[in-house]
Amino acid sequence: MIPNPSAITDTDLDGPYGDTLLTLTALACAANEYAIAHTAVLATAQSVLPGRVADIETVVGGHAPHRAALRDIGGLYDRLVSDLTERYENAAMAYATAATRATLLLLNGHPQRGSLVRRQAGRWLIPEALPELHSAPQLAQWQRLDELTHLRTQLDRARDARARTVELAGLANPTSEQYENLQTAERQALVLGGTAHTYGACVVDAFVHLIRKGGTP
Repeated sequence: MIPNPSAITDTDLDGPYGDTLLTLTALACAANEYAIAHTAVLATAQSVLPGRVADIETVVGGHAPHRAALRDIGGLYDRLVSDLTERYENAAMAYATAATRATLLLLNGHPQRGSLVRRQAGRWLIPEALPELHSAPQLAQWQRLDELTHLRTQLDRARDARARTVELAGLANPTSEQYENLQTAERQALVLGGTAHTYGACVVDAFVHLIRKGGTP
């Protein structure tokens, strides 16, 4: 299920924050497309690869064609899954980043100037840490505050896990313990894209809640 914020009305779009809402909607749509592609590739890879062994081991021209085909296809899917995972995580984090920055500006009574998120070399530039929103007094009575707080905790854990995978995967000669730690971190980081996506949608809901209340402190 693709996470989406509550319905944004024409009244919201016609208001002073219409351009910001359109920016966030565009980023949400991008994350949605990557989510769809990522889910489809994972499903296809899982249906094609597990348990597949070469039925015919006949050697042709010095190679076993069936085994070589399975190995080649497996490598292609591995690379595609890895690439789409990274792209989905980047798009989802861009959505979460922009939503957080827009909401923080609103909470502080500052107008938006410039882009909420920037792109470089085909990827969105994501900060090492996102500002926290759940302690803002303006959101104290918001009905989704507990959910926002929980999602933020999950997001931080997933980001920490992804950072560990990058660090451990870069080791030239990892020990058995480091390899086990890498596998654990990879499992924990699997939820990063979906968690960032859901968090972004929740923050957009907070943003809409605030502008409908009047917006500024």
